[in-house]
Amino acid sequence: MKLALAWEGRKSMDFQQIPIGLGMGLAMNGRAMERFSNMTEAEKEQIIFKCKDAKSKEEMDKIISSLGNPFA
Repeated sequence: MKLALAWEGRKSMDFQQIPIGLGMGLAMNGRAMERFSNMTEAEKEQIIFKCKDAKSKEEMDKIISSLGNPFA
């Protein structure tokens, strides 16, 4: 079964390729979710690769927090 998240007025995105920590972090941070959903596919891939390289929960949290920060 594919897990997909659809935003109102936007196309669906397949979340199978997203690290679980990123998916959970986005679910808990509405601003980060909104910003991620508005990114281009290339920008999303960059974030996904950063998250896959994260060595700790703290590093993952920093990536997600930076998405939720409008000045990042």
